[in-house]
Amino acid sequence: MRKVLLALAPLLAACQPAQEITEEYRLALIDSVLQVHGELIDAAEAVDADRLLHIFASDAGIVMDGAVVPRDRFADNVRTAYQQLDRQEVEWHPAQVSVISPDALVLTIGGRYRAISPAGDTVWNGEVAWTEIFERQVEGWKLTHAHQSRVPPGN
Repeated sequence: MRKVLLALAPLLAACQPAQEITEEYRLALIDSVLQVHGELIDAAEAVDADRLLHIFASDAGIVMDGAVVPRDRFADNVRTAYQQLDRQEVEWHPAQVSVISPDALVLTIGGRYRAISPAGDTVWNGEVAWTEIFERQVEGWKLTHAHQSRVPPGN
């Protein structure tokens, strides 16, 4: 009987309800992820590819305008695009953030951005929508899954 109880102990421990997240802790988690998202926006506005890509996990899943993009190709695309820009201007709307666990949060957000060439020309100007999944890793919050859609005019 003792062997059976010892064998069941890990299973019983796994079935215990998850630790409840207090409202104060939930808000602190949301704040920390919004800060990382703000760093992402700052890097995008400064067209700093390395700083932006540092926020993404090395194995991040990425969808851009309906296409699944491997992380390496995404990194190449960002670097190439940023070489052709002087800056970007991003205005983001209030985010909806869901705390999945103390180590995983989902952010859904819309906004408007404008990409500006070194000559001062507007390369792209429009609405954008993001869904981002942040996971707390050893080195801090990392973007493990990201979806960005540029919203067609008139929608």
